[in-house]
Amino acid sequence: VVLEKKWIHLTWPLDIRVYDSPGVSISLGPRRQSIFIPAVELFSSIVEGAWKNGEPGVVWLDRINQDNTTPELGIIQATNPCGEEALLPEESCTLGSINLSRFITAEPRFDFERFRSIIPLAVRFLDNITDTNHFATEGIAKMNQTTRKIGLGVMGWADLLVKLDIPYGSERALNLAESIAYALQQEADLTSA
Repeated sequence: VVLEKKWIHLTWPLDIRVYDSPGVSISLGPRRQSIFIPAVELFSSIVEGAWKNGEPGVVWLDRINQDNTTPELGIIQATNPCGEEALLPEESCTLGSINLSRFITAEPRFDFERFRSIIPLAVRFLDNITDTNHFATEGIAKMNQTTRKIGLGVMGWADLLVKLDIPYGSERALNLAESIAYALQQEADLTSA
């Protein structure tokens, strides 16, 4: 699209077609417009922003939809602001983190047993939020009750490494990260299955 000097229609709902020439841009109200811009202009702005400050992130919704586990409910149209969760229409997600720096023993070492024991509790806690949350619309409430989408991650990685005296980019740090991620995924999957 960029190399072929095509135009993109910026509007909502999303228009995924590309155009050989600009159409007519129209105002859709005081804060909404339907505009056509050259694809290369949009791409250049994205690249410049990413180079300056790492934003915006880019998500390929067509690729994400190839792995959509609930296509019968609709196509994925967006992600949450940081991109952890791909979202269907009227869907939201509940996110939580486990602080890794709180799982250090006196020796010091990472306490995998205690870490594994907290994961099911965190998964159930996040899932329970779906039942107690007050959603903005009935459609959002229904979709969230149907999909019950949660995201459980970690925080405190750098603090953990400092407390364990492990260099950030070392092989030991990478192995620990892999072990922690594996434990998190295994326990969370077992709990949510």
